[in-house]
Amino acid sequence: MAGGAPAEEVLRRRAVDYARGELRWLWRHHRRAIPYAALYEGAKFAGLQLGLRHERLPAAVKPRLSALPTYWAAQRG
Repeated sequence: MAGGAPAEEVLRRRAVDYARGELRWLWRHHRRAIPYAALYEGAKFAGLQLGLRHERLPAAVKPRLSALPTYWAAQRG
């Protein structure tokens, strides 16, 4: 993938590029929104990490954190 570079490395590089670009744009146009954007992106990252490790979460917690709680109800039954 990407000329032989490991997928994780490529993904990390693209994430850093995205964050830099977003911060640059916010700095130019909406400086006051930077703290909100940092919290928003941090929450997205935390959600992604939880989703990748959902096997470690208790079954009762999964529907509460999910956009599709009925999916997890079907998994239980």
